[in-house]
Formats: sequence, C-alpha cells, structure tokens
Amino acid sequence: MVADRKATRLERLEPRALSRRIVEQLKRVIIAGELSAGDRVLETDLAEQLGVSRGPVREAFRQLEQEGLLVSYPHRGTFVASVPEDEIEEVYALRAQIEVYATRRVVARHPEEAAKTLQEIVDGMDAAGRAGDLPALADRDLEFHDTLLVLSGYRGLHRIWRSMDGLVRARTYATIGAMNDPDFVLRTAGLHQPIVDAIRTRDAEAAERAVEEHIRAVPNLFKKST
Repeated sequence: MVADRKATRLERLEPRALSRRIVEQLKRVIIAGELSAGDRVLETDLAEQLGVSRGPVREAFRQLEQEGLLVSYPHRGTFVASVPEDEIEEVYALRAQIEVYATRRVVARHPEEAAKTLQEIVDGMDAAGRAGDLPALADRDLEFHDTLLVLSGYRGLHRIWRSMDGLVRARTYATIGAMNDPDFVLRTAGLHQPIVDAIRTRDAEAAERAVEEHIRAVPNLFKKST
C-alpha cells in the first residue's frame, strides 16, 4: 500500500516579490557606486545576469523610476539618474524642512519610544561603519530618516520625503565613496546621535536644530569631493 503523499506547503513566489528583490539589488549596487550617475542599464542584460525573465526587471525599473533612482528617455534607454548641481542645495533644504517639522511632532507624541527605536538604528549604522560596509550603512541611514517620518505620523510628508530620497541617497554615497574617507564613514553614525539624544530628553528645539544641521551639511560633501 502506498502512503498518501502529503501536500508540501510552499510559498508561491509572485512576480511582484521577484521585482522587489531586483529593486533591492539594484539599489545596493547604485548606492555602492558600482553603477554611477549616467550609466545605462539594459533590461536584457540584467534579466540574463539575474536568471529571470524581462517582466520582473521591467517592473523593478518602473519602481526605481518612481523613487528617482532611474530615468528613462524615449529611443535612448534607461539610465542611473543624478541630481543637477544647481538643484542639490534646494533639494536638501526641502528635506530639512520636512524632517524638522516631523521631528517636532515626534518629540511631542512619544519621545521615549522614538529614541529607543532610532538608537537601535544608529547602533546598526555604527556597526556597519566599523565593518566598512557602505551599502549596509546606507540602508541604516535611509532607515533612520524614514523611521523618523513614520514615527511622526505625517503620511503625506512621508510620501513627499520618499519621492526624493532614492536619488539623493545615490548621489550622497557615491560622493562619500569617491572621497575615500574611512574616518567619515566611521563618523556617520555619530552625526545622527545628537538627534536621538535631543528626542530622548524631550528637547524639541535641540532636536529640530540637530536635524537641520545634519541635513544641510550634506551638500558641502559634494563640494569637497569635486
């Protein structure tokens, strides 16, 4: 007598799940500087390299275009995007205003919970910096600011913030990599610590000032690297 075969419960891998994995991989190589601003990316090449069909790659491209990391031109193709030099400071000024506004609400709503959550992320940044893992450091940096917006509860501001982040982040970390400054990588986590400390002590003014100073200082990195 042959025993009944038990049905194996496996999670079906949906095309969207596959495209998200492709998005994550492309983000990491862009942040790491393996793909630079202006580089062309081809669906066929990526599909062959990843061993997938072109459909999920095409979906990943659309997602990265929405986030500002890629830009497509008719009859020319898809390229890694860049922030024009004359727009860098205004983009960061807008980000600073959004995060300052969000930080004020975080301090007013739940500073203890926020400080604990953000401190864990800063500790992760510190570990990544010590390991010299720039992509991981970039991920934790993104997570810090993204979490700050989430904790504020401002969904509209969060959407606006995220529309800028991918493009700005790619430029920021490509610049840091070009600077060849290991000390700065190690200091990155510490640059976020004053924000956490001010939130923990419920000092809204200090928290807002720390956020603004931190974000507005970034464009200076671009000038130093040129």
